[in-house]
Amino acid sequence: MPRSAQFIHADITSWPSILSAFKTAATFHPAHTLTTVIACAGVLGTPFILPTERPLSPGSSPSASTSVDDPPAPDVSAITINAIGLTYTCKLAQLFFEAAPTAPGPSPPKSLLIFTSMLAYTDFHNSATYTASKHAARGLFRILRPLLSARGHRVNAVAPWLTRTLMTDGKSGGGAPDLVGLFEAAGCPVAEGPEWCVRASLVVEERALNGRVLAAGPDRVFDMRDDAEGRDGAEGLQYFGREVVPGWDEYYEKIRLIVEGKVVGG
Repeated sequence: MPRSAQFIHADITSWPSILSAFKTAATFHPAHTLTTVIACAGVLGTPFILPTERPLSPGSSPSASTSVDDPPAPDVSAITINAIGLTYTCKLAQLFFEAAPTAPGPSPPKSLLIFTSMLAYTDFHNSATYTASKHAARGLFRILRPLLSARGHRVNAVAPWLTRTLMTDGKSGGGAPDLVGLFEAAGCPVAEGPEWCVRASLVVEERALNGRVLAAGPDRVFDMRDDAEGRDGAEGLQYFGREVVPGWDEYYEKIRLIVEGKVVGG
């Protein structure tokens, strides 16, 4: 019985590593081609301002030689993985989409699906590098949408809301920051599992969509309308704040106060 799935370990931040993964995946296909690429690797990173960080010593000089009092470099893993690694993935998708298949026959439009986030449309307190990386993902989608469409490929995106996963649920035992607990303390709804992300991804393929951003909210999938007609996502964001998570501005402020220790959740 032929194999139907293959798993390849790769470092998405390493061009040689991810190139090798793409080569292996293409070889696995009967026609030695790729028809669909889903770019979804991501990490949260760490808050921009840490409660444990120390201020610079009084009188320290930028021109002074390196010392033990120098601040450590910030964590930029979210940008390295979510933005740079994503760019590598999208570039390889384009190249492998356009490689000649070994088997003759009709070739349907290839499909690139980019995972961004609802944080590319709204803010989240102290999550600077993650939010920046998801704005990068959204920007990449918006440029590749017409660029790759002109070459016969479909490009879409999924923008998940906060979803209960091992990466976000501190009660899961995996050492993750308890973002789900933080949202629950503020009374803000979260997506209870990946169901809506999966459904959004399936809708993209089932309807052969092109150029759309489907948001995966806590209880539904909806079009962010991230185009000129939707005022670059403004109408989708208004729908989100009116119908999907009503009162998000108030939730956001409560989350900020909880993080800063100014109020107790509940």
